[in-house]
Amino acid sequence: VGPEVLGSGVMRAAITARDGSLWLGTYDAGLAHFIPEAAGLAPSAAPTAGRWERFTAADGLASDEINQDALLEDSSGAIWAGTPAGLARFDPASGAWRTYTTAAGLDDDAVLSLAEVAAADPGAGLYAGTLGGGLHHWDPDQDLWVRVLSLPTPINSIVAVPGQGLWLGGSGGVTRFDPATGLRATYTRADGLVDNHVSALAAGPGGELWVGTRLGISRHQPSPRRPAVEITSIDGRKPGAGEVSVLSGEPVIVAYRGSDLVTPVDDLGYRLRLRETGEAWRETRERQMTYRDLAPGAYTVEVQAWNDALNLAEPPATAILRVVPAVVLPWIGRVPLASAITIGAFTLAGVVGTSGFLLLSLRNRRRRHEALQRRFNPYVSGDPIQDSNLFFGREQILGKIVNTLHENSIMIHGERRIGKTSLLYQLEQQLRTADDPDYLFVPVYVDLEGTAEDELFHVLMEEILETVPSYLPKLPELRFDSLARATYDDRDFAHDLGALLEGLDATTSKDVRLILLLDEMDVINDYDPVVQQKLRRIFMRTFARSLGAVVAGTQISKEWDRVESPWYNLFNEIELGPLDRESALRLIHEPVQGIYTYDPAAVDFIVDNSHGRPFYVQQHCLEAINIMLAAGRTRVTLEDAQQALAAVAGVRTAQTTNGTPSWPPPPSTL
Repeated sequence: VGPEVLGSGVMRAAITARDGSLWLGTYDAGLAHFIPEAAGLAPSAAPTAGRWERFTAADGLASDEINQDALLEDSSGAIWAGTPAGLARFDPASGAWRTYTTAAGLDDDAVLSLAEVAAADPGAGLYAGTLGGGLHHWDPDQDLWVRVLSLPTPINSIVAVPGQGLWLGGSGGVTRFDPATGLRATYTRADGLVDNHVSALAAGPGGELWVGTRLGISRHQPSPRRPAVEITSIDGRKPGAGEVSVLSGEPVIVAYRGSDLVTPVDDLGYRLRLRETGEAWRETRERQMTYRDLAPGAYTVEVQAWNDALNLAEPPATAILRVVPAVVLPWIGRVPLASAITIGAFTLAGVVGTSGFLLLSLRNRRRRHEALQRRFNPYVSGDPIQDSNLFFGREQILGKIVNTLHENSIMIHGERRIGKTSLLYQLEQQLRTADDPDYLFVPVYVDLEGTAEDELFHVLMEEILETVPSYLPKLPELRFDSLARATYDDRDFAHDLGALLEGLDATTSKDVRLILLLDEMDVINDYDPVVQQKLRRIFMRTFARSLGAVVAGTQISKEWDRVESPWYNLFNEIELGPLDRESALRLIHEPVQGIYTYDPAAVDFIVDNSHGRPFYVQQHCLEAINIMLAAGRTRVTLEDAQQALAAVAGVRTAQTTNGTPSWPPPPSTL
């Protein structure tokens, strides 16, 4: 069969329909359709055993040029053909063509690829990929296309694989998209692909994916492994018997932890929902999520983790969260509504004065009894402080930083374990809730520890994209989505940051100020000075008005005070020192106020041996409370504090001074 029959000598697409007929898409002559004489005739039969018909733009086809991977017969028998001028649909029953363009919901008239997800699979239906990088799902009821994903490069090919969703090929690698969950993952040369420019995709009989590129063919066998996940705490408590009760009106923090045989823990994603609310899954890379303003009632908390293969933990980890109606009473605080009614009954009966004191005493006794029963211990050892109720002695510094960030960047330096990370966490919370009349602050916490030099800008944008969607639900097209970690450089970062800031500006009348909270900034000192200059240039020139930073480290002050440093004279400097005695006392007493007490000698012992280091105060108190609880008491004695010091220092037979282990080292040796 030649051009005299087909109208063109260049074939770009071919499919065999279920009725045995053959459809051929040409470069410049529309579609050719071969219809066998007998039903079920093999496609390899001689061309003379049937008849040919052709469809061109004159017959209603969108264009005479058919794109390479854009010819498909759907489950209803309709024929779809993607062209540069729109997507054409042929109805065999009526013999009529219908063209879909941007007016029907497509982001671009040029449709490059088509695929259909089977009715039995999640996200069933027809999907189209465009030159503009949009992936669209057809809504047959509305006869419109709905965009479900945006990629930064054209979608050259699509293949639907049962149980895996959709695979999309473009010039930025191959992307797997799960229509049911909205999760996606992109694979490039950094992951083993032979080339990033993908022109064709095909699924094998065993679920393997074949990827055609300019430099060869890659084969990918998706892993069926699933990660595991557990709920570690709700409101700071491990769910006993799978249930935790909290008082209404208070924020509830759900913490969880995932694991996987291959994917690193830090690369796992999570999604959560409260089943009874009917809300959609909330996705995050963080290991905890806060729920606010929950109405009284019982909720089933569901948590799933997903790994780099987009496999979800099944079944989800679950726990029951019971929100008890509560009210706030003067002098007493938040109490269950039932208790408030009881207290009100006493008041109405005229039992005031000593009876009020008795009620408060009874309440405190009950709290102490409950604390003993569940071995309540609020102190935190090792992890940064995220609860503002446990953050003491830095309020003035925190206020100074917030007031300075409108026009400046800050450098925080101090010895290890002095509380720099905790300060950054508290600053992030304050900036999120700041009601500034002129600025919208967008704080982004980034832990740089272990970050390779060639991945710096990718890591920064990765963390930015964890935060920005809560301010900007619809993200612009980004280079980040198509480039590998090591190839994503300062120019790509500047391009994407500019697009995000432009989008943020459109959401508010205030000036947008994105604040990078860079922890463990000391790693920058080992980078090539050229890389440091590139990062400085982004702060100083490109986004000087819209981008600020608070950086924290141990040695950055000494390194950056030198004139030859790229960071010389860029930051306002704040040294974070030990807590004063008053703040240390607050850190000891306030977390357990109304529940546990300390002997004065025990308090003095802890303060004197902690040298104002909040980490050591917390660690000492944590162990002292554990020793006290083991003895069944609610008061910490001097002996408890002394045993705690020996335990946390790991000192049983070490040298002592007047019988006291010398820990931690005095300030001059830390």
